Amino acid sequence: MEKNIWVLMSPDNEHYDEKFAKEEISRLCKKWNVKAVSTSQTRDGGHGQERLYVVSGNSEAVNEFESELDEALY
Repeated sequence: MEKNIWVLMSPDNEHYDEKFAKEEISRLCKKWNVKAVSTSQTRDGGHGQERLYVVSGNSEAVNEFESELDEALY
């Protein structure tokens, strides 16, 4: 399975920074055995700078990765 996921890398409230976000992505990739590839696409949805990642792996693992990333970064 392959899924596009927008990740808030630099929130406006400075709750965390891009380095922390990348560390969480790396940690969760290892935990769930998925691959997350950063694209060059970015956007600002009103809460800070987001980057598009393409996440691939087992469908259940990709969904768990996304769920845990949401908890860690939002």
